[in-house]
Amino acid sequence: MAGPKAANIAVHLPQSPEERARIYAFRYRIEIMKKGGASVFADDKKMIVTDDLDESAFQLCLVKQHAVAASVRINSTENTKFSEKVSAHFRLGEFSNFRPEELSLTSRLVVSDDDNPGQLTAVLLGAAYKVARNMGSLFDFTSCPPPLVPLYERLGYRRYADNFVDEDDVYHVPLVLLTDDVAHLRYVGSPFFGLAADFTNVAEASQWFERTFSDSLHTAAERALDEEEFWALLTEKLQQTPIEGIPLLKDMSYADAKRVLHSGSTLQCKRGDRIVQAGATSREMYVILSGSVEVRSGDRVLAELGRGEIFGESALISSAPRTADVVALEDVEVLILSQNFLEKGMRTMPDILSRVLYNLSMILVERLRDSTTLLAEGSAESSAAEDSVPEKDQRRSA
Repeated sequence: MAGPKAANIAVHLPQSPEERARIYAFRYRIEIMKKGGASVFADDKKMIVTDDLDESAFQLCLVKQHAVAASVRINSTENTKFSEKVSAHFRLGEFSNFRPEELSLTSRLVVSDDDNPGQLTAVLLGAAYKVARNMGSLFDFTSCPPPLVPLYERLGYRRYADNFVDEDDVYHVPLVLLTDDVAHLRYVGSPFFGLAADFTNVAEASQWFERTFSDSLHTAAERALDEEEFWALLTEKLQQTPIEGIPLLKDMSYADAKRVLHSGSTLQCKRGDRIVQAGATSREMYVILSGSVEVRSGDRVLAELGRGEIFGESALISSAPRTADVVALEDVEVLILSQNFLEKGMRTMPDILSRVLYNLSMILVERLRDSTTLLAEGSAESSAAEDSVPEKDQRRSA
């Protein structure tokens, strides 16, 4: 069943088991085989990724040249019983005054990165928005890893609940879209704003949401700040100007530093959150705006980092998996700079980016020097301890 087209891309609504199986196989091909990920829902024998929500989900996919190029699904609480864990992650209990058909969950967004993934995502999520509205949804929930939060916020989704770790051990940020809040959709420049005109839009749901989740207003307003306002906000969080407080900006001009920082987005994390996971292949780095984190390798603590320091920097320039966990020692706020920042910066501000990369290399050199010193000191202490053992005890231990 075909839908609207863009650049020879057709939106399909798979109905038969065979059509749905194509989506499950597409997930496996992209997420497991191509991106090297892992999932508890992957069936390596059948080469598919599927879970319990698929059976009651409304599936959507984009087909290009007869092949699936992107897919997503939508579940309504009207015909899906969500687990206690899912309900807790999205705080669904607090929406109990709304009818089941007014709550939906968009999940399992998978996009091929072979050809213009941004366009594929925009077309597919636009179609998903229409499906949610036709279902009667007022609140569409979703979640994503931290680097994708700016994308979803530009669509109109809002942060409103604590971050969580999903079944695949991936750190996620829960989000919700108030589908008929045309004022907010217009405010953030969402492409859904034009689509909303085809439906009846009222203010009651958004007024209730803003009373119940008042903190969400702060994050929404932050996204709309210009460079000057964002600089002032970060100065307040760092308790000093960003140039003084962030080594990544060393020797940069005020104007250039503002451009770099405005390319990022902020994220609040709770004490105990594992912000970075060893073995993951995400491509972003973090600047600590407040609080502190601990870098761990298994049970061993490698470092403790505080305000102004960065972590995850190697992943920004390398496709290698993360080598350590980073855990929040207290409530933490970080600025996320993704690989998109690096790629866009090479095109739009090469001189500024060269300074960023130089500063980044100096930070890495300093950390390598510190690590080498610690290893040398540890080796010297071990040798000294061995020399202090009587010769007969040394022979016994050998």
